[in-house]
Amino acid sequence: MEQRGALLILLFSFLSPSGAELEVQAPPAHTVTLGSDVTLPCSFSVGPTQVDLQYLTILWYFQDTEILFFNAHGKESEPRVTIREEDAGKGIASLHLAQIRLSDAGLYKCLVIYIPRSHTKEVQLTVHAVPSISELGILEKPMGASMILCSVSRFYPKNISVTLMKDGKDVDYSTLSDYTQNSDGTF
Repeated sequence: MEQRGALLILLFSFLSPSGAELEVQAPPAHTVTLGSDVTLPCSFSVGPTQVDLQYLTILWYFQDTEILFFNAHGKESEPRVTIREEDAGKGIASLHLAQIRLSDAGLYKCLVIYIPRSHTKEVQLTVHAVPSISELGILEKPMGASMILCSVSRFYPKNISVTLMKDGKDVDYSTLSDYTQNSDGTF
């Protein structure tokens, strides 16, 4: 699938709909929560004319590996990845990813080819996991002091801060234990 994009550009450069212009838009970054479904926006316009699907090819790449190919003759994609075919004629090339994993974070490229032109936009996807917080209990210590034990788990990325509060004020003398990474990549 990788070399097909370069071959299509070369092949299509000899076929040209008259007056075709091409402009592609996509946000440079997108953030999503672990386990959710996401749409990476990518849209295009071909000037004053309507999109003619016979001149259109859409490719999406993740970390320089092709994950979706779409043109008037069909579509190929990786599992969990799709594009709404009916939207292509409206100038929408957005990529839909199901059940986001931590390994889905990284650089995506939307390549739109509208013969003879092509444009690429990059979208950096960041994945976050919302922490789960549970109180484990209160540990009574000698001399009337006590400790509140709580667990913060299933979060990503690692760089979070935890603040204990009582009556709307930060509690002094809180300590964090070492981070432990779970099998799914969260902490």
